Amino acid sequence: MGRDLRIHPSIGIARVGNSPDGYFVGPERVGDFDRPKQGFRDEHGRLKRQGARFRVFEHFPDGSAREVSPGEAKITWHVTLANRKAAGPRFLSYPSFLKLKDKKGSAKAAMDGFPLRNKKIKKDRSSLVLGPASATLVPDAKEPQDIQHSGCFFGRTLKAPITLGRLQHDEDGRLLVLGGYGLAGSPVGEPLSLNPNDFADQDGWYDDTSDGQVTATVQFAHAPEEPVQVEGAAWLVVVPPKFAPAFQTPVTLYDALLQRAVDKGLRKVPSDQPSFTRDIFPILRRASQVRWTFADGQRQGSPNGFHSFQMALVALPAQAKRFLLSKLSIPQERQGSPGIGPGTMPKNWSENYPDGGGSLTRVQYTMLERWAAGDVVEDWKGTPWVESGDSADGLDRAALEACVGAPLYPGIEVGWWLREELPFVDAFRLAPGVQPGDVTASMSVPWQSDFLQCSSEQPDGSFDELPWWPAQRPIDVWQCDMCDPLKWARSFYQPGEMTLKEMIAEWHRLGFVLEDKQGVFLETLRV
Repeated sequence: MGRDLRIHPSIGIARVGNSPDGYFVGPERVGDFDRPKQGFRDEHGRLKRQGARFRVFEHFPDGSAREVSPGEAKITWHVTLANRKAAGPRFLSYPSFLKLKDKKGSAKAAMDGFPLRNKKIKKDRSSLVLGPASATLVPDAKEPQDIQHSGCFFGRTLKAPITLGRLQHDEDGRLLVLGGYGLAGSPVGEPLSLNPNDFADQDGWYDDTSDGQVTATVQFAHAPEEPVQVEGAAWLVVVPPKFAPAFQTPVTLYDALLQRAVDKGLRKVPSDQPSFTRDIFPILRRASQVRWTFADGQRQGSPNGFHSFQMALVALPAQAKRFLLSKLSIPQERQGSPGIGPGTMPKNWSENYPDGGGSLTRVQYTMLERWAAGDVVEDWKGTPWVESGDSADGLDRAALEACVGAPLYPGIEVGWWLREELPFVDAFRLAPGVQPGDVTASMSVPWQSDFLQCSSEQPDGSFDELPWWPAQRPIDVWQCDMCDPLKWARSFYQPGEMTLKEMIAEWHRLGFVLEDKQGVFLETLRV
């Protein structure tokens, strides 16, 4: 029986930036939200790209795993990326897709008749695809290898290649993949549409986000056999930046895919007592974080500051725990649905927009029910838990917990198509047959359009606004603890918020929400 080799993280996340060479590595340990030692900007103030670092692990029957180090084996890496947005379908919400699917009998039939982006181009729709383009990194490579699309695009010959990614070794010989530079444009000179219905569908436009497969072959130093193909291939998704890097959405992509795995029988419902430190506190902390990126969230946080709010969570009496649980909406069976019951937390949209707010996943809600009932391991030691070392499962989880898991309308990093329709071989690993570009094909084109427009909105009959994704794309920010809030996406040139044209040109100048020495999260690094 051969070795069980798998690449981790199963889904790696790279983020665009406009720095030519500056980069930092994305989260790799669960609970570790420290900022990069060298910062998010290079010496010229340009935004660094977030790289995804991949490693090969050997898995064993007892559930353990160990990293195969570049010192004991020569690893050859191969990455293929594509951007299919311009050739993809126009934005379709998941509830609307389900109605089409029920009417036509299958997912394929539902999508076959759905309107496409750039529908005027009928003959050669492959000319709307960036890639698939590939690069290989051999064990002793000294120079980075770029993944680029050249030749034709939108039926025009490109003046210069469009870079989708770059492969290079880190200082220990592992694979590091960087994404694109955040470029967006129209090769055919198409003006931007100001029609609200086109918020995710700008015909004639492209961006340089992408996704695709990561594979590897391993030649062990003391083994005479041929190089071993790693069976557990991984996936890379190149996505927009995250401007509040220490914060997470109430439902992360890890939570959403874990719930999916439970529903599909790929994972069992967690039966052990939940840990307050590892399972409960992170969910509650996410609610407290909203106050630093959304002015209406101030009412959900503590007027005495973020740190004291965290400490108050630890010491809640039983009655207060039950009261907090009563404030949560109850999740329905289908992910992305509006929550039910009298509770209204968490305060964000569902995928049934404009009808109703969202909820946690059923797995998350069940853990909080057990906590409220006293069925929890009280293991708080005074500080949030951070994974002590690198692990295969930890790499998977850390990458996904930094991403939005709900609402996916369409989302920031990925959409509902990944959660609902693409096949997986285990909880977090895509199955063979998924094509490069499939994961991001339904996302906003260009990404800056949805990034600007989906901040917060007021539901009918409500005085409160509901946010979309303030942990990725802040809505309101503060420049000092006692200051009035400012709009994060405010224009650099005139009063009010940015236009779409300005967002496309100046996104990389926007500020980050980072913690200061007093534990207050303020806007900084706006250039």
